[in-house]
Amino acid sequence: MLGAEALVRWIHPVYGIVAPNRFVECFEESGIIYRLDRYIWEEAAKKLKEWKEQGRDQYYISINISTKDFCYIDVYKVLQEIVAFYQIDRDKLHIEITETAFAEQQEVVQIAIRNLHDAGYVIEIDDFGSGYSSLKFLKDVSAHVVKIDREFLKETSNMERGREILKSIIQLTKSIDMMVIAEGVETKAVGYVG
Repeated sequence: MLGAEALVRWIHPVYGIVAPNRFVECFEESGIIYRLDRYIWEEAAKKLKEWKEQGRDQYYISINISTKDFCYIDVYKVLQEIVAFYQIDRDKLHIEITETAFAEQQEVVQIAIRNLHDAGYVIEIDDFGSGYSSLKFLKDVSAHVVKIDREFLKETSNMERGREILKSIIQLTKSIDMMVIAEGVETKAVGYVG
């Protein structure tokens, strides 16, 4: 699998590139995060269509779904409309969801994710290991991929213990036919877990 993740950045005329943690919260609090997210989803779909037309349709793009999106729009319906309009394959538009989104609106999110999964989208659990209910989340969400949070790989005094936990997570996810992606791996030494 080869792919990318669609990430939003604000290119400000004075401050340059502004990271999302500096402005996304404002979009969420004002209730317009769904408009920003939909824009990003459409940009990802446009790129997938472009790649498909160039014969490079082996690539995928992961998009993030905000917790607040489920409050304002029918996420499933919107994504179906985007995929139909741009005539792209659903399995090339990966859906990333965090534990936070699932915890805050469990029933609504679970139904939407199940519908997206059943329609052929690839579901990714983002930031796995950063919350306190990761195993429950893994059990309850119909997902294909687990993305282990980069914080989990940071060097600490418990590196060996962390490495053993990481091995266990990889074995567990493989045993339930899920793929694992470790965020923040930049060298073989960091990425090697045996």
